[in-house]
Amino acid sequence: MIYDKPSRTITDSQGRQRVLSPQCGDLLDLLMENAGEIVTRTDMRLSIWGHQVVSEDRINHLVCRLRKELKSLPEPPPWQN
Repeated sequence: MIYDKPSRTITDSQGRQRVLSPQCGDLLDLLMENAGEIVTRTDMRLSIWGHQVVSEDRINHLVCRLRKELKSLPEPPPWQN
């Protein structure tokens, strides 16, 4: 799987693509930049929204949306192999 950060496009080995929303792209960027590290909700709030006043539900919804986007491609992400 290849991720193109400027266009927020995920491409699998078969050439199937999915364009992420800006916030899903920001979350994926944050997770990739901190691979192997714990990313806290505070990290997410500051990196994605720029402040700490974001509800837990909004964070949960964004994580759920990113998971759905990644699962929508038939090829499993590299971390699931």
